[in-house]
Amino acid sequence: MRPKKAARNGARCAHDPLGIVIAVTGALYFADRQMKTADGYFRGFPVLWNVVAFYLFVLRPPPWLGALAIIALSAATFAPIYFIHPLRVSRWRWLTLAMLVCGTVLGLWALTQDLQPPGWVAAALCAIALYFVAAGLLRRTD
Repeated sequence: MRPKKAARNGARCAHDPLGIVIAVTGALYFADRQMKTADGYFRGFPVLWNVVAFYLFVLRPPPWLGALAIIALSAATFAPIYFIHPLRVSRWRWLTLAMLVCGTVLGLWALTQDLQPPGWVAAALCAIALYFVAAGLLRRTD
């Protein structure tokens, strides 16, 4: 993308309601001093918008579905649900680290394929994302 076109697109994004939602939820989340629990989990969706953007580019859902995902994750930022921190949570640490490494390798591969990897790579990335969501939802408080 040429710099002038990128600048125009950036200016347009500044007026995009979903872009504003992402910026506001990110600012509010990082201002929250209780965004992490004592056992290392994130409280609410940890505003990993760069990861969300990566998945949207790889999966290429219809615009309405991408918008719905952004709205749902924005709401999850303030919901009483938990997401695993891949390095700070001791429960399932080795499995979590293995998933993180696999996801990184597959993500890098997807980048070398111009974010159009084979279907099995996209499916594996989705399975890894589901693991991270499930690991937070299965959090024990003992």
